[in-house]
Amino acid sequence: MTMEAKPVVKNKFWVVEEGGRQVATIQASPDGLVLVKGHQREKFVNFKLLKDKYNWQRVVMLMKLWCTQPSKTW
Repeated sequence: MTMEAKPVVKNKFWVVEEGGRQVATIQASPDGLVLVKGHQREKFVNFKLLKDKYNWQRVVMLMKLWCTQPSKTW
């Protein structure tokens, strides 16, 4: 199945869905991104680290398209 990040708050908060079911959220933070899956929170300095760890190329690509003014750390 394809995972997709849907923006909830532009450039700040995304819901990650797989097959229409929410599997995670991603939040922008002052020092990068925070991935929340279940009760676990994981910080990433940039999109590339998130993409590489979870192999979420499509999710990260869509997030980048929605971020019109990305942070200097992204």
